[in-house]
Order: sequence, then C-alpha cells, then structure tokens
Amino acid sequence: MGPLTRRWLSTVDSRQLIHIKDMGQKGLGVFAIANILRGTRIITEPPLLKFDQVGNTMTIWKSFKKLKPSEKKKYLELHHLECDRDYELTNPALENNRHKAQIAKVLAIYRLNKSICHTGTIVVPFLPSRFNHSCLANTKCAENPNLGEGFLTIHAVRDIKKGEELTYPYIPDYNRPQNQRQETLYRQGGFLCLCEACADSDSARSMDHKRQELSSLNHRLSDQEQYPWAKVVDWASTLKDFQQMEALQKDLGLHEALSLTYERAARYCCSRLQDSQLTLEWASKTLANYSVSLGDDHPICEDLVEMVGLLDSAVKTSGPFPSAVAEFYSLPLGDM
Repeated sequence: MGPLTRRWLSTVDSRQLIHIKDMGQKGLGVFAIANILRGTRIITEPPLLKFDQVGNTMTIWKSFKKLKPSEKKKYLELHHLECDRDYELTNPALENNRHKAQIAKVLAIYRLNKSICHTGTIVVPFLPSRFNHSCLANTKCAENPNLGEGFLTIHAVRDIKKGEELTYPYIPDYNRPQNQRQETLYRQGGFLCLCEACADSDSARSMDHKRQELSSLNHRLSDQEQYPWAKVVDWASTLKDFQQMEALQKDLGLHEALSLTYERAARYCCSRLQDSQLTLEWASKTLANYSVSLGDDHPICEDLVEMVGLLDSAVKTSGPFPSAVAEFYSLPLGDM
C-alpha cells in the first residue's frame, strides 16, 4: 500500500458511532450509539482555527471572519464561560468597535476551547470540543501531523459500550490526587469534576488512595531522572518502581498515563543501563499502547516501530546497543 493510499485511509473515522446529546445542567456530551472497540479511531478532524502561536485579539477575530458561514456557525455553538466574555468586553482594543459583543464571544470561545498541539500549534477544533472531561477517560485526543497540520484524532483507549459517554482528560494530571486535579480543572476550565474518580464514594476514595501512591512513585522516579548524581541509584529498585506504577495505572484504567510510564522506563533502560533487552521490553509496551491511542500512522508509532526493530536485532545478534536508539531516547520526554 503506497503512502498516499495509507494517508487517505487514515483520515477515515467512525463518527457514525457517536452522537451529541443535551445533558441538561451538565450541558452537551458525546455518547456511543453502538459498541466501540478499543483502538477505534472515532474522530479525525481539521481545526476550525489554527495559529502558530497564541493568538491576540485581532488575529483571532480576523481568522474567525475568514471562516465559511457553516464553520462560523459551528464555532459560535461551542461553549464559553460568561466570565471570560465579560473580561474580554473590558479589552481596550474593543472600546469603539461596533462588533464588540461578538468579538468578546469569539475570544471567550477561543480561550476555553483552544488546544496546544505537540508541534506547538494552537487549534480550536469542533467535535473534540464537544467531549467532556473525565479523570477516568475512555478516549485520547491528540494531534496527528501526518494527516495535516493541526489535525486532531480521538481514539477509544478501551472498549466503550452503547449508551456510554465518551470523555478524554483535559489536563495531564493523571497521577495526582483528587484535590490537586480539581484545583487545576477549576482554574483552567471553571468547573468541578464530578466523574467516577471525583465522586463522594468509597470507590472514589479508594482510587484516590492509589493516585496518592502514584504521586509518590512519580516524585521518586522524577528525582532519579532529573538528579541522577544526587545519590547512588539501585537500578533494580527503580525498575520495580516503574512496574509498581504500571500496575496501579492498569488497575485504575489510566491508559494515557501508562504510555508515559512505558516511555520513561524505556528511556531509563536506554540512557542509564544501555540494556537492549530491557529497553526492548519497555519500548514494545510503549508502541502497543500508542498504537491504540494514536494510531499506527502517527509519527511516534512510526519511529517506535523502527526503534523496536533495531533493538530486537541487537538482542538476537548480541550486538552493541543501537546508536540510533540512544539518540532517539536522548530527546526530551514527549518529543520522540
């Protein structure tokens, strides 16, 4: 299959399996109208607005004005906070502008719905903006630059049942306890999360206890990653910490957090141990997880396929640790 054919197939999604429903006081939500299998690409969508850097008042307004009428309608349907709109109305740049009220709404929508892509591009999407947050999300939203600049995809990270709401995490606080997550969500989105992990229940309290364990593990591993010279690190103990983190995240269903744990463990086995077998084990787990949440056509997955192949060859031939893998894992976390 040639690259053009593969690229075309990659833009096909399964949006026919979902619908947007009014949830009363909770606003709108996205729900499954049929069972959705883990790894299904539910959404592939170009953004309504796209900027190379954070937009200012007039660049956002000018970009909005360039939209087609149908796109403007979609944009103005997106949710915004009244406090953001009121704040924008005080903007001196709008003082004598006859479109002041509409510009303020456009800016408030931008403020609440913008996403910062992996490449640094700022986008405002439509359908992904309809998904609500959950601290136990069942989908992953991410940019796939192979499909086009600013293109976002949403994949099911576990099997989703008919009638179930589809959610993804608005913040990357996967390992943090409830009070810290709530603080960030309220500061950034102006709401208190009421998901299963934040409810007033024994189940939520049990989950929060496990998140506190995750937070402690994360701090300990971060110290070892950032300050390796501070003390002699027992590599076996460090790997055990990664394994414990993996077990807790699996138990909690934190799929997106698992990808980062696998990536960190592979990086540790590469940079500290130069062990092809151990690096291969964690890199293979990273690839399997990202294939589900990003799709095999994502640049990260394409790179990981190559790295896993090089490591597998080194293990089978008892060859030296591949230099290309060492260079790959020398990149900052998340930039692979």
